[in-house]
Amino acid sequence: MADTKRQEEASLVTFYHAINQGSSLEPYDDESLVDAIKSVYPQAFSDNGKWYKTFLKQARVLLAWMGHREGSKDNSYSYCRWGSNNVRGIPGSQYTSIYEDIFDSFSNDQKTLFGKGSGVKDSWNTTDVYICKTREISNIKSQIAETIKNSLSEQIGSSDAAEIEVALINRYLAAQLRNRTLVGISLKETDYGDPKVTETNVGTTFVSDLGQPQATLDTPLHTWMEIVEGKGSSGIDFKGNSMTYRAGFTIGDFNKKYKYESKVSSLMNHATEPRDLVKGARGGLTNARARNGAIPAPKMAKIIKDYSGEDINYNIPRSGFTENQKTYWKNYIKTISSDSTISKTFGNFTIQQGKTTRLYSPEEFLQKAFLIDEGYRAKTTGFPLKLRSKMRLLRYMKSFIKAKRDGRLAELIAEIYFSSSKINMRDGDLSGPFVKIQ
Repeated sequence: MADTKRQEEASLVTFYHAINQGSSLEPYDDESLVDAIKSVYPQAFSDNGKWYKTFLKQARVLLAWMGHREGSKDNSYSYCRWGSNNVRGIPGSQYTSIYEDIFDSFSNDQKTLFGKGSGVKDSWNTTDVYICKTREISNIKSQIAETIKNSLSEQIGSSDAAEIEVALINRYLAAQLRNRTLVGISLKETDYGDPKVTETNVGTTFVSDLGQPQATLDTPLHTWMEIVEGKGSSGIDFKGNSMTYRAGFTIGDFNKKYKYESKVSSLMNHATEPRDLVKGARGGLTNARARNGAIPAPKMAKIIKDYSGEDINYNIPRSGFTENQKTYWKNYIKTISSDSTISKTFGNFTIQQGKTTRLYSPEEFLQKAFLIDEGYRAKTTGFPLKLRSKMRLLRYMKSFIKAKRDGRLAELIAEIYFSSSKINMRDGDLSGPFVKIQ
């Protein structure tokens, strides 16, 4: 995390020097820029200056996108790394907090659209650093306040008001980005070649403008239904607790391959994180160095409801399972595991205790798991937490099964990817505008 912070600050310092100071972006050609980067991130010059050269390349493509001639000065911008009160090398007079101020002005209803906790901001807008025309800062804040005021004056229902307000704010911010007034920037490590600038959530959405996606599920949906004694913090655990698959999709000229993993997060949620698959040095596909990000919990709940027809945590109790709930889930796992609509793997439905490993039917396996669960008073950690997570993963699988039957599998595969990348797939999605440099 510390390196990420310093790398983002070094990128921002490079942008400041390239725009405001007219610094040369040829390697080691501008001593003041070299010194500024060293003061923020001295490790940039190790490994033959790998990161230093990355910062120069990022700045060069940003300048080209902005229409700013390299070597010329434009001191009309202020700068910020989201979450930093200042960055060494950038004068306080040209440091701003406008994006934080905008987000802080959101109502509780607006923020709740993107989840709870420290990740809410990223769920709305994945901007890492940003620049803004200094003279426009006050006007932008006033315009956003007016946008919210006018929206509320329409006397719409409160549940709809938050979504409409955020959509109007996003539309206004997209206009500011298009005219290079306020530019949020998401920084991602480039796997090969030079980085490029991609406008995101600025005007069009994929399904609205490019039609329905085509997609393939390249590996089975997989989660372990094997229990091992002597594993995990509670002394017994599943062999593995995530759900994984690989998939690819195409919309227009946009092609992606990605690896999906949904990991245990809390009693009522998963951390769901797709990651790009890119060509490896020896051929084949490998994980991209940069993460896409997690799907916001409210968005994932909405996806599961949309495609499975079921609430994400229906019949997943915070306390013990009732007999009716046990029967529900034993029937559920029997149906999901025997269904052939979508390829799935579960391991062997075994329980290993000591030197003995016993094989069960899916419903017998789950009945044994319920007996183990009853031995734990607390349900928020250890085996009980993992068991409830498995219930949710079965519902995730139900979403894929029903999506395939409904002719929506490609849509689901694409939506999961776009949601993690904070890219609006269709009209009505609420991720904020930014440019990605990768």
